[in-house]
Amino acid sequence: MISSLRGTVLAAVGTSLVVEVGGVGLTVSVTPEHALSVRVGSEAQVNTALIVREDDLALYGFRSPDELEVFNLLR
Repeated sequence: MISSLRGTVLAAVGTSLVVEVGGVGLTVSVTPEHALSVRVGSEAQVNTALIVREDDLALYGFRSPDELEVFNLLR
């Protein structure tokens, strides 16, 4: 499970961020407000939930542990 990321924001477009962690760019789905609140080139910390399906790996990002907890309760 990937529970959080910290790294440099490479892109912030629409509802996703690309965060470089250890030389690997990870795409994280976030809310549009979250994507607008970060700046490309800055460091960001994102609380995450990794959803594994038969044909997909989806990484969802949240600003706070409370937002992540609500997501986990609703899924």
